[in-house]
Amino acid sequence: SQTRRYDPAYHFKQDLQAQGCGCCCNAFCWANVWLFLWLCLNIIAILFYSLMVYALYSPYGTVEFQCDNNSDGIYEECDVKQVLLDQGITHEVAIATLVVQCIITICNIFGFIGLWNCIPWMILLTVIIGSIGVIWSLVYFILAKQYWYIVALIVPMLLVCFFCSIYNTARAHQKEAKSYQNVQHQDPV
Repeated sequence: SQTRRYDPAYHFKQDLQAQGCGCCCNAFCWANVWLFLWLCLNIIAILFYSLMVYALYSPYGTVEFQCDNNSDGIYEECDVKQVLLDQGITHEVAIATLVVQCIITICNIFGFIGLWNCIPWMILLTVIIGSIGVIWSLVYFILAKQYWYIVALIVPMLLVCFFCSIYNTARAHQKEAKSYQNVQHQDPV
């Protein structure tokens, strides 16, 4: 007997590539571009938070940079450890921030895996992390009374909507694959 098999990853990519106007201007390509840019930013954040942890666990004077302590325009050497401690950033906060950033980066990598293999729950992680990021930024801007920066959240909100659409497309292709499997198991041999 002839077996019918539905490959959700293949059809998912075909569907996303059909949403656009060419080989480089389609939903699949743009999803990869945005995930790559997000990965680059996540790696930079991990390096920054790693430096923060290193500075806090090092002796005073180990990591220094030029800063304007008094806001008088005169730059002098500042100790990163002292600056961080003065801002209330403790060892525990620095480690927790680094761990959270590593989890976000892992979710970013899952986004790639989900996109290339049509795994909806991995794409959903991207949507959830993006939504949490938008909400976190909104709360921060409101509490810091930086209301004009709220306008900058339009792009992340659009990206969350974009990946939500991709998630729904992946879910539809997985459902289609399951319906093919169910029909195949019901056919007599």
